[in-house]
Amino acid sequence: MLTELGGLVTGIVLRATDGSGHGRPALCNICHTMQPGDQVALFTARRAGDAGIRGDSVGTYVCADLSCHENVRLAAPLAPNEIRASVDRRIDGTRRRVESFVERVAAGAERVV
Repeated sequence: MLTELGGLVTGIVLRATDGSGHGRPALCNICHTMQPGDQVALFTARRAGDAGIRGDSVGTYVCADLSCHENVRLAAPLAPNEIRASVDRRIDGTRRRVESFVERVAAGAERVV
């Protein structure tokens, strides 16, 4: 996962958990779309710095095929109970949530330029 933080491109490595999806619909924490339960997976990333060396990680539920960038651009809601926001607002929200997740993973890391 890549995003711009503080004017620099910052990337983290994600790992999907080895769990089978459940039957209930689930919400992607990045694009905020409802998906069938087997299409959302828990992704984790090892924290930067000393915390990562100790094995600490951060996780969030994300579209299993990482199609968030496409989902936020769809013209119609994905589920009957989903409220349709403007595409620009959905894209901005997705960007902010990616930045927030990457910041949580990178907290405590030394910046390398």
